[in-house]
Amino acid sequence: VEEDVIRLIDAVKDTCGGLDPVSIVFTNGEAAAEDEEATEDEDGEKEEEEPSTPNMTIPASISKRLSFVGSIRTNAGGGR
Repeated sequence: VEEDVIRLIDAVKDTCGGLDPVSIVFTNGEAAAEDEEATEDEDGEKEEEEPSTPNMTIPASISKRLSFVGSIRTNAGGGR
């Protein structure tokens, strides 16, 4: 939701004394919570789902002013 992103940026800007932040990092910690709730398949092994990424649209007017970085927390291993 673009309006939510604009409100977030405005709130951060107000906190920074009216200046745009250099960048904003969005972190999804869902993978850690999913590990605890992993289900077992037919063989009794845990099935791990890939972490989801937030579906958000960054308005063009904002993306020209700031950089956005996405981060997904997950356990090491599995070729990561």
